[in-house]
Amino acid sequence: MEATVAIIGGGASGILVLQQLAERLGGISRTSPKILLVDKGSEFGPGLAYSTPLNAHIINMHAQTMGAVIGDLMHFSRWVASSSPVWVGEEFPPRRVYGQYLKDILAQALRGARVTIECVHDEATNIRPSRGTYQIELASGAMVQSQHVVLALGNFPSPVLEDLWGAKGFLHYPWPVEAIIDHVSGTDPVCIIGSGLSAIDTLHTLLAAGQRDKVYFASRNGLLPKVRGHLGSYEPQFVSLSNIQGLMVKNRQPRIGLDELVDLFFREVEVAAGRPIDRRKAANPEGSTLEILERDLAKSDAGVIPYQAALLATEGIIGRLWNLLSLDDQSRFDREYRNLWSVYRYPMPAKNARRVREVLRSGQLEVLSGIVGIAHDPTAGTFAVELRDRAGTCRILEVPVVINATGQCMDAWKIDSGLLRQMLSDGIAASHPSGGINVDFDTGRVIDRSGLVSDSLFALGELTRGVHFFTNGVVPCALHARDIVEFIAAREAHP
Repeated sequence: MEATVAIIGGGASGILVLQQLAERLGGISRTSPKILLVDKGSEFGPGLAYSTPLNAHIINMHAQTMGAVIGDLMHFSRWVASSSPVWVGEEFPPRRVYGQYLKDILAQALRGARVTIECVHDEATNIRPSRGTYQIELASGAMVQSQHVVLALGNFPSPVLEDLWGAKGFLHYPWPVEAIIDHVSGTDPVCIIGSGLSAIDTLHTLLAAGQRDKVYFASRNGLLPKVRGHLGSYEPQFVSLSNIQGLMVKNRQPRIGLDELVDLFFREVEVAAGRPIDRRKAANPEGSTLEILERDLAKSDAGVIPYQAALLATEGIIGRLWNLLSLDDQSRFDREYRNLWSVYRYPMPAKNARRVREVLRSGQLEVLSGIVGIAHDPTAGTFAVELRDRAGTCRILEVPVVINATGQCMDAWKIDSGLLRQMLSDGIAASHPSGGINVDFDTGRVIDRSGLVSDSLFALGELTRGVHFFTNGVVPCALHARDIVEFIAAREAHP
């Protein structure tokens, strides 16, 4: 089997690459390109992120910002109006609707393509360079020879608490939802590790499955995501590339320092809000979880939330700013600020927040901070979750079920992919200290262990977190897909 481009992964990022490739390569008349899409799943398009059947699992971004077509953020909203009108006017429709949208993008690409597209239900297990191309071995035993390979592997479970994997009552990943629905009785208390968006999705899964007993969120800071307000516009005054590069020249420094960058973000938020910000309270807000959530919902109901407009306005340069930090500062950001960044930068829709408020008010949900560790007692069939508050007081929470909802794996060597481990072992790819594998920022080309930049092997999505930082949204993935496709198209046009 031969291909011009083989895309490994048929989820959202793989579909974004395919859609743009079909369009660009179709205009190169001197060749007869063939695109091969490989995924071990039962269907192409939704991937794990958008295949959940539960209406309670909704997209976290405004629908009018989720267009998968470059330069057309309203593309998804128009598709909803024509193809899924029951959800017209819903700002945050179910994720399964977005999954149908991605499937339709694939179907349209297949119908209108001037290139050959083949979708193969199989798993890539090995990739090796071979005389200027790549040989891809599939689990079925089939071999693929491709001029270009794009890794669109999606997300993988966090290795947190990996020593508990396989223990009865411990679920190391909240997806697919059947993993929870089939293993949770509803009559036992459940502890969810994490308190971010993944934890809230897991809570919705439990409630949909009929959970009647107590649910706990246990995390380091015990903070829920903020609540998303209305869309607003804002013009950055401090956090811009020109301003930051000017500071670097002025200070005769090749990089911006993390403390200086954090200060610029706070100054930006203060300008947007029109008042000083108490930085201590930003990290340690006053009141109970329910009181904080009530305040956040009131702000959301009031309209545009200034700091959210300011943060959203910097979205297009976040990757560049990340790369202006030293590796030490990137590491320090992950230790000191990543959780706080997630709380404010990735807010939840008000619809989700109101549901969380209901279970907080009823007492069914309790949010705990200061998690230290978890011990498993296989004889008793329970887990002892150790928590320690700021005063040093220890609390042991005993539960029969623990679900890890701490997010995605960033350490390339710990990602649950035999293909990736093989590539790392062979030196075809190299891990990045800040997560994922090393790639060229502008083209997504994979950089091998010796530092050589490939001209025919590419990666995008969470796999490039160390380089791109902002990777888990449709729009950034579409932009990274564009960079990859433009490079491949240029190579095909001028070999």
